[in-house]
Amino acid sequence: MTLTTTHERFLSIEEAATYLSTKVSWIHQNHKHKKMPSYKIGRKLIFRIDELDRWLENQKMA
Repeated sequence: MTLTTTHERFLSIEEAATYLSTKVSWIHQNHKHKKMPSYKIGRKLIFRIDELDRWLENQKMA
């Protein structure tokens, strides 16, 4: 039996903007209007890398 641990990586809004090569304002806009996946801790938004990747993949035009 193999035990696998998963370390989920979270990004701040600034790190998410850097990761996606965009501006923080774009993150805010897409979070609000296009339901970008995030978590809220107090007043701070954080993002999981794997969820951002999946969300972005689903945003591609056919």
